[in-house]
Amino acid sequence: MEQAEKEPITINILPFLIEALSIKKSIRKDIDMLYESDKYKFYKKAKESEWYNNLVVKEGDIYREVYAKKALGIILCANKDNNLAEKFLQILKKGWPRAYSYVKKHDNIDIEQYMVNLNSEIDNMHIDIFNSELAVLYFLSVNFNKNFIINEGLKVFEENLLQREKHYLGLEPSSYSFDKLPDETKKHAADLRKQVYSAIGEISTYKILFDSKVDVVRREIDFMSFLFDSEKLSMDSLFFENDINKKDVIEIFALYYGIFKDMDVENAIKHFVSGTIIKCLLKAYKQVKTYFFEHNQETMFLEMERRDEEIEKLKSENDMLKNKISELSQTLADHKKSLENKYLQEIKMLNKTVEDLKMQLDKEHQKDKELNALRDFMFSLDTKEAYSNFAEDTDFSSVKGLIVGGHEIWQKELKKSLPNFSFINSENFDIKVLDNIDIVFFFPNFLSHALYYRVINEVRKRNIKVGYISKLNKELALEEIKRQV
Repeated sequence: MEQAEKEPITINILPFLIEALSIKKSIRKDIDMLYESDKYKFYKKAKESEWYNNLVVKEGDIYREVYAKKALGIILCANKDNNLAEKFLQILKKGWPRAYSYVKKHDNIDIEQYMVNLNSEIDNMHIDIFNSELAVLYFLSVNFNKNFIINEGLKVFEENLLQREKHYLGLEPSSYSFDKLPDETKKHAADLRKQVYSAIGEISTYKILFDSKVDVVRREIDFMSFLFDSEKLSMDSLFFENDINKKDVIEIFALYYGIFKDMDVENAIKHFVSGTIIKCLLKAYKQVKTYFFEHNQETMFLEMERRDEEIEKLKSENDMLKNKISELSQTLADHKKSLENKYLQEIKMLNKTVEDLKMQLDKEHQKDKELNALRDFMFSLDTKEAYSNFAEDTDFSSVKGLIVGGHEIWQKELKKSLPNFSFINSENFDIKVLDNIDIVFFFPNFLSHALYYRVINEVRKRNIKVGYISKLNKELALEEIKRQV
């Protein structure tokens, strides 16, 4: 075993560090507190990174992805902020006290010996936890300028990091991929598909699979359906619109043949049914994650911030134009006789520009009102409200309102207290319903994008006040309406 100065680092430890932080549940509150100190800066920095949508961030559940992205933003900002870096190190110290203490006490880091010391725990340690322990140890050693003892353990560890980094960058994919399968396996998969379809009919949609009367298919469908029922979910409701494309089918049969090495049609059917349902479930989960990160509070707050900046910019430009008009007016007074025609024409042009800008600013003000209402709505989601019967006794007869969204039963209950209100929950409505409306309320919990955009476009044209309802409880919903009318 040889002790030496470590060669220049060629490994990017960042993806493995954010992976470690994302799985350590004991430090999530600490990450939240640090992230809230400057969340917009952290969010922007993470969003600009090539790792933001990388597999290392997205391959886990929603919670892991949330904390991986938070950690990414914090780490990138900590590179140029010593105070932030120190707070970040304290989180690592709390999450990995053994690694932190080892690095602080030793000038020469022996990763091989460190792994030997973990032997008694490795059997009960998940591979992700083990990897996180070594990743944090490696990062802290580099951060504190420690020397590595060069031995086989260090070599194997660094080679593993390099291989995993190439995998995450798409240079050496190691996960299952249909494109990498041997031609023979693909051929067997195609033959299995032909035999299975001959036995149960061609399956092109989930509905066809779900409605199958073939016994072996029916049993598998019933088994999976009851499994979904045990979690209060409807398999049919989740997947009834899903298509089952040929590529997915071939992938399932190729995987079946690759593992079991047989052409048993009945077994292949069972795995085809369960594999298809799992495929649908995985795709649905990925869609949920995508929707969550496109519509979470941070994304919306960032858009509000951008809008505020645009409005301030327009106001500044408008002030500059007003100042210029003032200067030109003074110049006009000084040179009225000789330059009257020239400057009168220029003033007309500038006045037209100002009017155009005023019209544009009025439109932005309308959007600003919508954003303010949306901001109030978002803040109200985190506010616990106590019910009082004050709203129930309020007379709404003088208010002509429209409520957009919500289930029909919920709407019918509100209608009893709001006889002068109109209600819609489908994009197929007559726009005349907006005539003479004082205020439009949106109920986002049960509202399609198409309906929202159709209504909001008409609201902007008519300059109608906008509000939001977040409560399913009738009385609390009425209180929300009362506060906004």
